[in-house]
Amino acid sequence: MIYCINPNCQNRQNPDEVVLCQDCQTPLLINNRYHLIRPLRDLKPVSERTLSCEIFEVTDFKDNDKLKVLKILSCDYTHIIELFEQEYTLLINFTRSGIPQGQEAFSFQLNNGQKLRCLVMERIEGQNLEQYLEQQGAISEQLALSWLNKIVDILNFIHQNNYFHRDIKPSNIMRKSDEELVLIDFGTARKLTETVINGRYVTAIYSHGYTAPEQIAGRGVPQSDFYALGCTFVHLLTGNPPDSNLHVWRQKTKYKISKALANLIDSLIEVDYKKRPQNAQVILQRLQWIKVFGGIPPSVLVGSGAILVSLGIVWAIGQANILNIFPPKTSPPPSSPVLPETTKACNTILQDNLSCGEEILLSGLIEARADKQKGTEAFAAGDYTQAVNWFDQSWQKKRDPETLIYLNNARINAQNNPGKPIYTIAVATPLSDLPDGTSRSGKHVLRGVAQAQNLAIKEGINLRILIGDDTNKKEQAQKIANALVNKSEILGVVGHYSSDITISTLPIYQQNQLVLISSSSAASQLSSEGTRPNHVFFRTGPTTKIMAQTLVDYLIKEVPQKNVAIFYNHQNKFGQSMRKDFHHSLSANHGKIVYDSASEEVDLASSKFNPQLALKEAQKHGAKVLAIFPDGNTTPYAFQNGLDLIRENQGNLWVVGVSSLYDHETLEQVGKYTLNRFVLFGRWHPLSSSNNQFSKEAQSYWQEDLNWQTATAYDATLALIAPLKQQATPSRSGIQKVLAAPNFQTTGATGKVSFNGSDRKETLATILKVVPNCSKSGYTFVPVDYTAAICR
Repeated sequence: MIYCINPNCQNRQNPDEVVLCQDCQTPLLINNRYHLIRPLRDLKPVSERTLSCEIFEVTDFKDNDKLKVLKILSCDYTHIIELFEQEYTLLINFTRSGIPQGQEAFSFQLNNGQKLRCLVMERIEGQNLEQYLEQQGAISEQLALSWLNKIVDILNFIHQNNYFHRDIKPSNIMRKSDEELVLIDFGTARKLTETVINGRYVTAIYSHGYTAPEQIAGRGVPQSDFYALGCTFVHLLTGNPPDSNLHVWRQKTKYKISKALANLIDSLIEVDYKKRPQNAQVILQRLQWIKVFGGIPPSVLVGSGAILVSLGIVWAIGQANILNIFPPKTSPPPSSPVLPETTKACNTILQDNLSCGEEILLSGLIEARADKQKGTEAFAAGDYTQAVNWFDQSWQKKRDPETLIYLNNARINAQNNPGKPIYTIAVATPLSDLPDGTSRSGKHVLRGVAQAQNLAIKEGINLRILIGDDTNKKEQAQKIANALVNKSEILGVVGHYSSDITISTLPIYQQNQLVLISSSSAASQLSSEGTRPNHVFFRTGPTTKIMAQTLVDYLIKEVPQKNVAIFYNHQNKFGQSMRKDFHHSLSANHGKIVYDSASEEVDLASSKFNPQLALKEAQKHGAKVLAIFPDGNTTPYAFQNGLDLIRENQGNLWVVGVSSLYDHETLEQVGKYTLNRFVLFGRWHPLSSSNNQFSKEAQSYWQEDLNWQTATAYDATLALIAPLKQQATPSRSGIQKVLAAPNFQTTGATGKVSFNGSDRKETLATILKVVPNCSKSGYTFVPVDYTAAICR
C-alpha cells in the first residue's frame, strides 16, 4: 500500500503497482525516490486537521528501500514555515547520538500548484516514553537517574549550539532497543538569538502540563526546557501526567526516591525560571553527585579547588563551589501557629477539582503564579496568616479572580473567631475545558463571584467561596455536584455554565435541596423546573425564548425580507432550544426559515462543517439572513465554525447571532466582516447598564473590558447572599424559601433581580453591533443605538 502525499486527496491509499494516485493523479514516487507506506500520525480530513504537519514512514528507492521518516508541511503560515526550516537546519547540521539525523529537505509541488515542504530524517527504532509508561508503568529512581542524565546530556549539546527545544515531554523522547534515548520533534526548537521576530515574541509553543509559565506567555528561555524536563520526570516517576499540583508530586511516586533526586526535580519545576539551574552542566554535576554519594547531601562545604574525602572516595571539586550545585536552603520565615483544620466544606484534599485555596484550578496566570502557589501551600498547611501574605502579593501583581477568592477565604479562616459565623457557598464552572487546559468562560464567572464576595465581606458577612471546576463535561460536573451536596456547610451554588451541564446535574441538587443559581444556562426547558415543589433552580440570565424574540423583533423592524437560514449545534440543548424558540417567534411574525441546517456538513458542531457549502445552500434557498447560534465554546467546533461562516459571508447577507459571539475572538478573527448587517443578542453591556457603579468598580477590579458573564455571575452570587442577611441561622431550605418567595428581590449589576418560578422576572436583553475603535483588534461591541465607540 502506498499513500498519496496530497493532504487534500479524498482517498490516499493506493496499490503498490500504480504510479499516480488513483484519486487525484498525484505522483506517488516523491522526489524520484520516496514511497509513503505508513502514516505515523492519524490522518484526518482537511476540515478536521488542527496540525499543518503530517509524518510518514517511507521507503528510499535510492537507498535499498531503507525505512526513513518524511515530515510534510502543507501550510503557508510564515511562522510555521520558519519553525520547519529551523528544524531542518538543526537536524541537517548536527550529527550526534540522541538527535535524529536530518538527511534531505526539498519542496514538492502538487498538481494544483500548492507547495509542500518536506524533510527526510532517519527512522528511530523503538518506542517513546509515553508508550513505555502505558506498558510498563512508573519508573524507579535508578532508571530515572539514567534517563535524566542522557537527556540532560543531549540538552547540554543543544543549548551550547544556541538552540532550545521548547517541547520536551514523554512522547518526544524515543527509547531505542539498546536503551539509548533520542530527543525528537525539533519543529519547535528555536535559536536563542531569534526569540523575537518583527518586535513580537514567538516562543509560545504549548503542551499542557509540560510547558513553562514564561513560555506560555511567549517568552521562552533555555531554562524553559528544564521545566518541561522536570514535569516529564514527574510523569515518569508517578505514572500520572503533571498538573497544577506539582508541589505534591513526591507523595505519588510508585517507588521510593531519594530526597536528593526529589530536590533536583523540584529545582527544575520552579515557577520562576531564574530559580532553576542556570544551565545543563549544573544539572549534570548534581546528577553526578547523586550517583557517587547515593543521594547523601554534602556535609562538608569546600571552597574553590578543595578536595572532599568521603566514604573512601576522593572527589575533586576543581573550580566549582558546591554552593553552585546545591544552593543552601533558607529557613522559612516564622509563621503564626497552625490553625485548626477548616470545616468540611473546605478541606485539604488535592486533585479533586475543588478548592477553597489549597490548590490552583484556574490556569493561565503567569506574572504572579509563584506567589499564588506559595499561598496555596500555606493554605493547605493551615497557615492562613502566611497564605494571606502570599495571596495578597499575588493579587497586587495580577488581578486574578481565583486569587482574590483565595485571599478572602484565607483572611476569613485566619480570624478563627467562633463568635462570627462563616457562611460557605460554591461556584461550579468550567476552568479547564479548552484543549490548552484553560477556559474562556470560567475566568469571567469567577470575577463576578469574587467581586460579590468582596462586597459581602465589606458588609460584615464572612462569605467563603468553594470553587469547583466542572470542566464542562457531564461526568465531571456530576462528580462535583455530588461532592457539593454532601458537604453540609455548602448553603448554595452558583453554576453551572452550559444548559447541557445544568440539566445533567440538576436532579442531584433538587434531590438534596441545595439551591443552584445559574448565571448563563438559557435553554427554555429549564423553565419547567420552577413548577416543581420546593424547586432549587434559579437563573439570573435570560432564556432562549427571550433571546429569540429580541432578535426577531429587531429583524421585523430593520430587515425588509425575513427569509432566514439557521445554523446551530444540533446536539446541544442550548442550540436546540434557540432554534425552536427562534423558529416559533419568526413564524409568529410572518418570517420564514427557508433553510434549516440538517446535514453534517452544515451542522455548526460538526468537524466536517463546510462554510462555503453552508452559504451556498442558504443563498440557493433564498435566505436574506443568516441566524448563527453557536454554543458557548462548550464543544470543539461550533464557535469557530460560526466565525468561519461569518467570514465566508463577508457582510453580504444579514447575520444575527447570540451572546456566545460577544467575544474578543469574533472581533479579532472576523471584525471587518461584522461592520455591516451584523447584530447579536448581548444579554448585558456596560454601556447600557442600569448600574453604572458596578461597571466602574468592576473596571477598577479587573482592569479589562467587562463581560456579561461577570455581571450575571455577580447577580447570582448576590441572590445567594441576600437570604444570609434575612435569616438568623441560614440553611439550605431557608435560602430556597427566601428565593422562591414572590416578593424576593435584590439589586445587582444588571438592575433589579427577582424570580418568576425558576426564571428571571426582568427582561435582560440588549442588541449589540460592531464598530471600529482603537483596541488591539481594531473593533469593539456597542449597543446598537450607539454610533461610535469611545477610545480610552
